[in-house]
Amino acid sequence: MYELHLYALSPSLPIVSNYFFGVFKNTSPFFKATYIVARVEASEISDPGAIYSRVLRYPICGRTVFKRICRLLKDYESSPSSPIQLPRGLFRSLLPANGRDWSDQDYPLPFLREVYYAPNLPVINADANEGYALTKAVHAQFTPLVKFLLDKGVSSDRRDGIAIKIAIRSKNLDMLKMLLERPRPRSGKMKCRDKVSLHSSMMGIAISSGASDIVGYYREKGVVPDIPSLRRLVM
Repeated sequence: MYELHLYALSPSLPIVSNYFFGVFKNTSPFFKATYIVARVEASEISDPGAIYSRVLRYPICGRTVFKRICRLLKDYESSPSSPIQLPRGLFRSLLPANGRDWSDQDYPLPFLREVYYAPNLPVINADANEGYALTKAVHAQFTPLVKFLLDKGVSSDRRDGIAIKIAIRSKNLDMLKMLLERPRPRSGKMKCRDKVSLHSSMMGIAISSGASDIVGYYREKGVVPDIPSLRRLVM
């Protein structure tokens, strides 16, 4: 049955029946890796970045499977490549933890570390899909993931600063500072410019959200409220 599946490369075969689903669910990481690589190669993609981007879209591509895939794709290592695009599916299920603190062992962080630290891979673009990954991480208040993405060069100003707006509406000043401020130099004496420009419209969001500490933070930064925000303050 496994050989038939690798010959047909049909995504429908494992869901024909509950029995088939159980059989293919318990296949080895090597089989899953072989199936994914065969599917991708059948699409005649030659660009390594595009190949790995397609590989990462498969839900069955976990950490162990990904290691196997990297071994199977060694022949592509020397080819010119576009960046790997992190897919939406890795972050789509992220929701607020309802009072539970996120850990650096929570999905998808362990898998992302596996991808980032795998040797000889093309450059990875974590800013893919207009910063979708960071937006979902901020919405979930997944601080370790937000820090990881920012450390990898993700911009907090994508889509008109939607991640920043979410942090403000969540009244999460610590998250907002993480999105806006650069890490201080080790000496601690020099001030660093913020990552993004501070807009008075963001203060308006803070005012309408009742986030008084964030309003105070923007004031300390020298941001002047716009006219609609001033009217809200007066009212």
